[in-house]
Amino acid sequence: GPAPRLVLFDECDAKKEAAAIVQAVRRMHDTQNIAYTDIAVLLYNKGIKKGQIDGYKHYSILSAVYLALRLDNIPCVQLAWTENRVPYAARDGVALISYQGVLGLDFRGIVVAGIPAIGARLDVANETKETIVDKNPELQGEYQLGFDSLYIACTRAKDSLTIVMPSPSVFRSTYTQIILDSMQEYQQLDSN
Repeated sequence: GPAPRLVLFDECDAKKEAAAIVQAVRRMHDTQNIAYTDIAVLLYNKGIKKGQIDGYKHYSILSAVYLALRLDNIPCVQLAWTENRVPYAARDGVALISYQGVLGLDFRGIVVAGIPAIGARLDVANETKETIVDKNPELQGEYQLGFDSLYIACTRAKDSLTIVMPSPSVFRSTYTQIILDSMQEYQQLDSN
């Protein structure tokens, strides 16, 4: 398929990330003719508590994305996180789903977001695999879970994959570096 797109935003802020996600969804719909029901926005989790990412306050990405899509008149449904979630077959808009919840599903268009949350729970986001194994072997599983979750999210797209994440000058982690390294061959870097 076509090369993935990388969209960088300039502040580690849920509203900025949500705005970048809305633009990515609009682009898939308007320029690639992908129906909203064939697009999913994949988020690592619904939010991060204060202190889990150095210097950043609460980062509630799910509510910010849901609101931004609705304000832009883009229909969306939550396929995860709430008791009111919609079954996969009954969705009538862009699906909001977790990396873990998308396993076994695929969509024509995927927007992968919420990357600052990966590894934040046990503070392994900025560690390399070697550092984790040397310092805290018991955290190796958490590091691998983050990597596996990111891999699952990025392999759910049939036709179009867009990865939305903070600019490396704003936020850098092992997981953002993996993405940057793999995108170098494509040379398709968009900045918002």
